Amino acid sequence: MCQIFFLGSCPLLCGGHGDYVNGECECQPGWKGKECSLRHDECEVSDCNGHGHCQEGRCLCVKGFTGDSCQKGQYLGGDLGSQDQGIRVGIE
Repeated sequence: MCQIFFLGSCPLLCGGHGDYVNGECECQPGWKGKECSLRHDECEVSDCNGHGHCQEGRCLCVKGFTGDSCQKGQYLGGDLGSQDQGIRVGIE
């Protein structure tokens, strides 16, 4: 149930799986995401940006990629802070 109303309607429906409290959705058990629209075993980016696979609600990234959704490429060798050294793998 929505607890805050704006012009007679709920500003966020929380996917029908949560309550809108203090400006954000609080999801019911088994649901997650900004609007409680993801089952606990789903990844926010279902294909993990093509650089991993979703397992139990988390992206497992292939070598050379990091981030919650495998969206960040890594530098192999050299200094991660320098683009002049090492080999860049992936995209950011």
